[in-house]
Amino acid sequence: MYFPKWDTTNGYLPYRYFISFFLENDQVPYWNPFQRMGYPGYADLQSGCWYPITRIIMLFGQYDIVSVTIELLSCFVIAALGMFRLSMHIHNHEKTAFLLGLAYALSGFMTGSTHLMVFLIGVAWLPWIIWSMLAFLQAYQWKYGVYLAGFMAMNITGASPAYTILMVYIMVGMLIWHLFKLKFSGAAMMSILRGAWPAILLLALLTAPYVVSFFEFLPYFNRAHQRPYEDMVINPLVPGNWLSLIYPYTINDRHHEWFKLTDLSLRDTYIGIFLVPMIILGLMRDWKKSMFISLVVCALISFLAALGDETFIYQYLFKLPGFGLFRHPSFLRSYGIFCLILLAGYRLKDILDGVRLDAKERYVMGAFLVMFVGFTVWAASGSSLELLKKAVEEIFSMEELPSTGMSTLLWLNGMVIIALLVLVVVLRRITGMSMFFAIAIFCTADLALHIRYTGPTTMYHTYSFSKMKQFFDELPAEISQVDPQIPMSAMTDLRDIRLTDGIQVNYATFFKHICIDGENPLRMKNFDDAKTSGALTWNQRFPLAFITNELWHEGMNAPDTTVSTGKITGIDVGFNKFTIDFQNEVDHESWICLNQNYHGQWSARLGEINLPVEKVNGMIMGVRVPGKSKGKIEFSYRSAWIPTLQRAAMSGWIFWMVFLGLSGIKKSRKV
Repeated sequence: MYFPKWDTTNGYLPYRYFISFFLENDQVPYWNPFQRMGYPGYADLQSGCWYPITRIIMLFGQYDIVSVTIELLSCFVIAALGMFRLSMHIHNHEKTAFLLGLAYALSGFMTGSTHLMVFLIGVAWLPWIIWSMLAFLQAYQWKYGVYLAGFMAMNITGASPAYTILMVYIMVGMLIWHLFKLKFSGAAMMSILRGAWPAILLLALLTAPYVVSFFEFLPYFNRAHQRPYEDMVINPLVPGNWLSLIYPYTINDRHHEWFKLTDLSLRDTYIGIFLVPMIILGLMRDWKKSMFISLVVCALISFLAALGDETFIYQYLFKLPGFGLFRHPSFLRSYGIFCLILLAGYRLKDILDGVRLDAKERYVMGAFLVMFVGFTVWAASGSSLELLKKAVEEIFSMEELPSTGMSTLLWLNGMVIIALLVLVVVLRRITGMSMFFAIAIFCTADLALHIRYTGPTTMYHTYSFSKMKQFFDELPAEISQVDPQIPMSAMTDLRDIRLTDGIQVNYATFFKHICIDGENPLRMKNFDDAKTSGALTWNQRFPLAFITNELWHEGMNAPDTTVSTGKITGIDVGFNKFTIDFQNEVDHESWICLNQNYHGQWSARLGEINLPVEKVNGMIMGVRVPGKSKGKIEFSYRSAWIPTLQRAAMSGWIFWMVFLGLSGIKKSRKV
């Protein structure tokens, strides 16, 4: 009915659209000329270029708004199944695993940060990674190592690099803790090595094109080093956001001071109201279990780290390798939510098995319910029936941002939960349904309502899906060619395009225009430096290709008129190449400049002659041509390693998926 919001549509969709467009034309997606004067699209860590699920979706045609919706929804399914598998490993209880899988897939992180699809990919594969790691450390069998290699490769190639960095810390921490419990036994270490070496080789094979493509880009990347602390601690999970653990609708208040420090999409911590008292009861009874203690410690570390600069802890974490490369500390709440859901499973399992609560536990449950009702009544005193009516109307009309204030939202949220609880209790009395069925109905309805509250705010646009689909159906099928006389300053993102609701940036990528604008975290260092030095202003006064003897150097101002020593009579923009028709009219050597960001893997040919490509004017490419010469110069980009590594990785993925399928069939037959 609708389509995803913000970054998913403005960022990850155009990056994938570019990849798909090149693959459909049987081209390796090396160079994307449609954003910020070009960058190596195949090296974009968030483009999905090497993520198998993205590639599988692309087999069915051009990647468009339908494709990105399918990929986004796959995150919810993968997350649910992964948490089910991990819960079965820890709790060995199907009904508990079902409810925990549901809660994880529809938690506040998944629904609140939906527009950050690469974050969701990291959250989706996390339980699969933890499960296969636990299974491997339990049995030292190489098959679990093979599982782990594939799941880790899925995370590395698909998720935000932040999740890869933290995954390394998690894996190392789990290994050290395991060896510590075994007193660093030499026999255990040898067993781990014997079981792990196939996984290490497979992981290297599956991620090879991803790793090599990034290292080819690394010298030109503007975020390869630790960034200033103050730039990396924006959007902490401030204490006010914790209200979302009980009353998730309240954090959608657009005005309240409690929430303003954190972006609207990075506040939600909801896991389902029923699981919260299960965690409290677990702390009363299961606190001696080693896995329970580990989860509690990890949850505390995650949530404290998510506070960012609100506490001193993140200042120390920031000094660790990798922590200065990602922003938005609030995303760390995903690990805390992960741990809380697993913690809830301990007492939930007992409840579903018919274990009765003792007097102290009944008192705690009663106190929790009384406090919940009390806060709901208190919120009503700060609102009015008119505001409540307006809040209900805004839900039904799918308003993006509620306008009635936090008290009204809390009141409404609380009343709905109380009404749902009463309804399920009455239904159980009337029908005699099992405890599991009653809890499942309550949790499913609760989480579904949570999605309904937050959907228009953080998950999806309510614009017409068919209109967006039509927009993609009518996009041009060819690369837009460039008038050789138009200056780069005129080649903006919104030049000669048709706007549509839901997309704000990166139009040039969809319309396949050379462009000086665009949004992408993967940024060319030379481009950003040229903004400061004045080189960018200088270059944008010239066309895509120009011939000159006057090169920019530090301190020069942009020229009033362009100075040329010849003519550019034509430019052909191709896949990973530019062909320039030129005529040098002077007797001496001149520069032919291509207004694309310099990268060392560009080459140039004039007929059969190879011309050295040099960085000129602070950021772009140039070659020298003899005096009184004319002809065609072809700039082309290629990687010596990528074609071979791509085929090798594809073979590895086929092996892994077949192995996964066969082992699953074998297990199901045994069961």
